[in-house]
Amino acid sequence: MLESATIIQTTVTIIFFCIEAILHYNIGKTGNITSFHFPTMKESLKLISTITIFAIASTLTANYIETLLIA
Repeated sequence: MLESATIIQTTVTIIFFCIEAILHYNIGKTGNITSFHFPTMKESLKLISTITIFAIASTLTANYIETLLIA
């Protein structure tokens, strides 16, 4: 069963990484951070999918390391 702390950690990571990805997208697209454009739907789904996979992997790894250190 997933603990609420795990769900919160994963969700917060996804949100922050999505914000970061959009900032990087805009820097790559326009060369600066002041212009703001959203990626296309296809690009957004790729970003969100990749971020979600790595956020889950990060959370699971952190939880695993925590159990090793506590045990």
